[in-house]
Amino acid sequence: LKHHAGAAIENFLLKITDLGLATCWVGAFSDDMIRKTLRIPDNIFVEAVFPIGYEFRKSKEKLRPSLDHTLYFNEWSKKRMVRLRTPEPL
Repeated sequence: LKHHAGAAIENFLLKITDLGLATCWVGAFSDDMIRKTLRIPDNIFVEAVFPIGYEFRKSKEKLRPSLDHTLYFNEWSKKRMVRLRTPEPL
């Protein structure tokens, strides 16, 4: 079920950003401190925490890395996706 939590958290993060807020996915935290502070019952599993707020300083333009340096298809350094041939019916 952890992959379900990850997908849900990612959707929260995207929506929070869409609303003009800032956040960060925190996966390493003191479970006891979070439970005590937020009064979370023992039978509830806490997968992650993400603080939400406004950025302290808003930059004019966010630097984004080029996907050409990080995204490859099927093999290292293949920058374009090649359509795989579908097998012909027998």
